[in-house]
Amino acid sequence: MSEAAIELLAQRVLSQEVKAIAKAAAVAGRLYTKPTPGSAVFADRDWASKRPKAHRVQGLFDITVGGIGLLLRAMEEYATFIDALLASERTLPLPIMSCART
Repeated sequence: MSEAAIELLAQRVLSQEVKAIAKAAAVAGRLYTKPTPGSAVFADRDWASKRPKAHRVQGLFDITVGGIGLLLRAMEEYATFIDALLASERTLPLPIMSCART
């Protein structure tokens, strides 16, 4: 495989990855905000609503979901960044190991 073919393949894979991450984040958000009756999220919310300090338990759920959302957003940003690097004709003075570690 030529270098150009490998770069094109990497760009396509990253583009698909960005789309998949965005879709997963949207689905997860919908499932959390409007859980389907009988689902695990619905059962968790029902359980939390019956606790003595229901607002605190629900707050913990919200914080956790927010953290997961931030991780999904970071994944999307990294994939977009790498895609932009591969698509660019310019060589950027970035330490490659820093990019690889992230």
